[in-house]
Amino acid sequence: MSVEEADFYDLTDAVIEQLLPRLPKWFLDVYEAYADAGEYWYLVEGLAWTLVDAQVPVSAQERDQIYQLVNHLKGNEEMLAKLGGLTVDRELGQARADGDQASGR
Repeated sequence: MSVEEADFYDLTDAVIEQLLPRLPKWFLDVYEAYADAGEYWYLVEGLAWTLVDAQVPVSAQERDQIYQLVNHLKGNEEMLAKLGGLTVDRELGQARADGDQASGR
């Protein structure tokens, strides 16, 4: 699935905001610096490397969204290869779905 240019920025922000509680604390500084400078290519690259290197668990839906972001970028071959090392936690997605059902979303 392709991401339109305007949606790319919104999706990047949404995915990172969702992942921030699980990301290393220092990533917030990286996120703010690159987002403020409009350097979303570097931001997505940093996210991919951080998620894999720090073994941050992601849900299957988050994994799919991250792949959408990386696929939107040119020169993404190295990032795509790196994403093969993502840690997918099926329980994360299930817990979120259970919470959405309980809240009526």
